[in-house]
Amino acid sequence: MKKLLLLLLLSPFGAHAQQMQVETYRLPNGLSIYLHEDKTRPEVLGAVVVNGGTIWDPADATGMAHYLEHMLFKGTTQMGTIDFEQESIHLAKIDSLYEELGKTKIDEQRKAIQLQINEENLAAAEFAVANEFDRLINSIGGKGLNAFTSHDMVMYYNTFPPHQFEKWSEIYAHRFSNPVFRLFQSELETVYEEKNMYMDDPTYKLIESFDRAFYKNHPYGQRDILGEVEDLKNPSLKRMYAYYQTYYVPANMALIISGDIDIEQIKPIIAEKFGQWKGGEKPKREFIAEADFKGKEVIKGRYLPIKAGIAGYRTVPVGHPDEAALTVLNELLSNSSETGLWDKLTLDNKLLAAEMEADIQVEHGRTLLIFVPKIIGQSLKKAENLMLTELEKLKSGDFDEQLLEDIKLNYTKRQQLSLESNFQKTYLLANAFISERPYEEVLQLNEQIQNITKEEVIANANKYFGENRLVLYSRTGFPKKNKLPKPPYTPVIPKGTESEYAKAFKEIPELPLNPSFVDVSEAVQITALKDLVQLYQAPNPVNSIFSFALNIQKGDLLDQNLDYLASMLNSAGTKTKSRDEFKAALARLGSNLSIYSSDTQFTIAMQGLEENLEASVALLQELLEQPVFSEVGKKKYLSGVRFERKIEGKDLDTKSDMISDYLIYGENSPYLTRLSLKEIKALPFEALQESLTQLLATETVVTYVGNTPNKELEALLQRSVASLLTGKVAKGMEERKLATPEKPTVFFVHDKKAIQTQIYFLSESKRKRSPEDQYAINAFNEYFGNSMSGVVFQEIREFRSLAYATYARLNNGSIRGGNAFTIGFVGCQADKSVEAMQVFKEMLQELPKKEERLPEIQKSLVQTAAFSKPYFRSMPQTIYSWQQLGYAGDPNESFFTRYQNIQFEDIEKAYTTYIVGNPLSFSIAGNKKAMDMSAYQAFGEVVEMKLKQIRKK
Repeated sequence: MKKLLLLLLLSPFGAHAQQMQVETYRLPNGLSIYLHEDKTRPEVLGAVVVNGGTIWDPADATGMAHYLEHMLFKGTTQMGTIDFEQESIHLAKIDSLYEELGKTKIDEQRKAIQLQINEENLAAAEFAVANEFDRLINSIGGKGLNAFTSHDMVMYYNTFPPHQFEKWSEIYAHRFSNPVFRLFQSELETVYEEKNMYMDDPTYKLIESFDRAFYKNHPYGQRDILGEVEDLKNPSLKRMYAYYQTYYVPANMALIISGDIDIEQIKPIIAEKFGQWKGGEKPKREFIAEADFKGKEVIKGRYLPIKAGIAGYRTVPVGHPDEAALTVLNELLSNSSETGLWDKLTLDNKLLAAEMEADIQVEHGRTLLIFVPKIIGQSLKKAENLMLTELEKLKSGDFDEQLLEDIKLNYTKRQQLSLESNFQKTYLLANAFISERPYEEVLQLNEQIQNITKEEVIANANKYFGENRLVLYSRTGFPKKNKLPKPPYTPVIPKGTESEYAKAFKEIPELPLNPSFVDVSEAVQITALKDLVQLYQAPNPVNSIFSFALNIQKGDLLDQNLDYLASMLNSAGTKTKSRDEFKAALARLGSNLSIYSSDTQFTIAMQGLEENLEASVALLQELLEQPVFSEVGKKKYLSGVRFERKIEGKDLDTKSDMISDYLIYGENSPYLTRLSLKEIKALPFEALQESLTQLLATETVVTYVGNTPNKELEALLQRSVASLLTGKVAKGMEERKLATPEKPTVFFVHDKKAIQTQIYFLSESKRKRSPEDQYAINAFNEYFGNSMSGVVFQEIREFRSLAYATYARLNNGSIRGGNAFTIGFVGCQADKSVEAMQVFKEMLQELPKKEERLPEIQKSLVQTAAFSKPYFRSMPQTIYSWQQLGYAGDPNESFFTRYQNIQFEDIEKAYTTYIVGNPLSFSIAGNKKAMDMSAYQAFGEVVEMKLKQIRKK
């Protein structure tokens, strides 16, 4: 065993830089262990990582790694079943039938086999327990249960309360021991739906086509993570079990724990639980080379509703000595401070978009140059040449060396911010594991970046960005899509209620519950800077990066100019500095500025080095005192709006957003109340200045997280930005009003290219907000549709395989007087839409009663309340929000008490009070040629909407 303690950063942040201590070792069976202790929040993130994902997929069984990821939520020989001996009889038959299906080519024979599989699934379901793994994770307060598959890894993870480490370890260790791929047919339909969802994304086929041409031999390009449709139609359970046994061995896996742990206390638990995994030989990974391109190789196609291009250059894999230089090089082209050479192309409106993506993987790496020409009057080649001209400047050293130093400073800041997140730290350690490097090397990238010279940048630019590249030109159009029809299966409804494993799991002793609530008086210091201007200040216990924001209590609903104003401020200069000089000055301080508007609030937010707080705030003051708007900035904004509105009528996701917003808000939909292109063009800069003046006179909440003492901070603000905040106007009580139809209505918008159908439902209550009922509403959501263990997920996805994504949620009324409402979503194939809608309707008309789940729900609610303490960065804003909702202190403390005695009647109370008897309406976006439109009349009056009726151009 080897204990490693690493001071993560040797940086300009000095003694205040965050340290990351990691202990790593291996169990005798070969399992790699990474442990990181972080006491800043009562939360632990646990993850199991497999070294390699889609790279291991057989060429004739693509998508296997991803599908296996889904199946590892289905239980084991002990979990998820009430009688595995009986269930296994049918599962064995299913295995054989899938082998037969894979060898059968005649459609009618395939259908007959699939129906036999369905019959065996129905029989096996008599012994299966639905969502048992998910429910047990919920019962220990687990949140964010998820997994993902990439080419180089598969990760399974969730967060949980610190006192539940033993139970979490028990269930995760058990999960990977003797897994059973039950409900295989149903989950395959779910994977189909996920595939459909991505095929409706206009960028999916573009990226897939580019990858295939870029990686001509390697799985990075030749293995689609979701799998080819033909391979998904012919799955093999036997091959999947063989895949699992080959690659899911401890020597090829890692356990990563980050959060509120005591390392010495949890080591014996890890040894006991995960040490039971049987060892096995680590699979050998054969390197597959890729030859460089021969000059400029070109592929063409029609993938998007706009012109776009991608140029790809081969670079290096992770851990290569040139990785640091390439990272800096990429930042010199495009970075978050918008000071890169390509950033200026878009800021100057010379291109609609010019972006860089560094894609560095375990075996290969590349840099992608993404360019989008202006909609009118610019060709793809002209756009490409503009980018290449700037690239040549980099290669010749024609850039300011100060920009290099600014990039180094801001990279360090971003890395420090990322290390505040348990997920980001876990992901970093996972990358160290899959690249088979000591994690110190991964963490030392920043130190290497700090030592990069201008000469090294120039040398690497010339080394990697020469003539050899792949370029994809996508002209306006759409690729063909494969349609997957609904199979004639009877829904599989598991009949089991609880396995013997689950019963024993619940009896495992737990450490005492030690709730962590916020003492508002200690967590924040609230200071009145002046009338209607309050400062909410909280300390930063982790590093020396401040967060500062002006939260002005006025939004788009009171002034439609504010979205435009936010964009123009983001690209403005000042009386003494041009736009570029202002952005460079911020970058030089290690600060960033973000300005945006919502319905009810205008936010001006900054993050940067504590030592440069005063200088950063002074720059902000300079901008707000006298911003200099430019015609170039206006043209850039107009180009962006024109682009968004051109594509929003072409893709399913945005059409679904538009029709669902119309369902919820009617004529008050944000797509209808926004400024039109014509109105934006006609708006003079004087109108923006007047909007800014009125903003600065409006009630404001100033939030700050950092290490500057209160009196010092107050004085700093009083002589800077607070002097601009006049505090003359109280916040408005505006909100976007619901416009729910009085009678059941189905709003429909047509998309002739869509594979999926996206459906929202809305049911508005006549009840106003009731803080007293919030605990019951929380319980209802936990039971009904808030997670994988909710009845909505179970009925829609698990039992009937109607969708990949689905949810439902009851929202309490707003503080501004709005009614409570229930909203839900399902994305499914067109021929499944009526059934999905009917299931939703029936569940809302008569609440499914599964009272046996109450103990799990209660435990989940209790532990969620006990450990929902906000992270330090969000503490000021969270406490202000609590106060606006009418809570004097941490509401979780009162919820914690109420949940101790919660009954199923409380869930029913929320249902009967806020849902029963209310009209239910739907919005649908999909291809009407693929569905029976008359069938929707059973759900209300069908109103087909044209795009011009639900959006303002």
